[in-house]
Amino acid sequence: MEFDNPREVEAHKGVLALVTEAFKYLALANGGAAVAVLSKLGADGSIYAPERALAPFAFGLMACGCSVLVMLMAEMLLLHQRPDSSKQGRSSRAVGLHVLACIGIFASTLFFAYGCGVAVTQVELARAKS
Repeated sequence: MEFDNPREVEAHKGVLALVTEAFKYLALANGGAAVAVLSKLGADGSIYAPERALAPFAFGLMACGCSVLVMLMAEMLLLHQRPDSSKQGRSSRAVGLHVLACIGIFASTLFFAYGCGVAVTQVELARAKS
């Protein structure tokens, strides 16, 4: 990967650091929520359908993990770009992979929000049944 000036290098490092923190946050949020659902289930069994409450968080973790792999592929594509090769071709593929990784981050966030709603609904259903 070749940048023309130091500002571009620092901007690239900053974006990578920001994306890394987003991945960490989403993995922690989805994983922590899944653990909370399991602990609520283990404490008093007050979740009506635990598989429905856990599934969105599991899908959120998978979306986050896939996004990390796609982002890694994009970075490796940029890293192994030769100065004499067509910059436009590799750059456009890397941009496409970055967009795909961003979609995965967004999907992970949506799975987390949906999972929170489902978990609350399942707890309410369990309370209504008892």
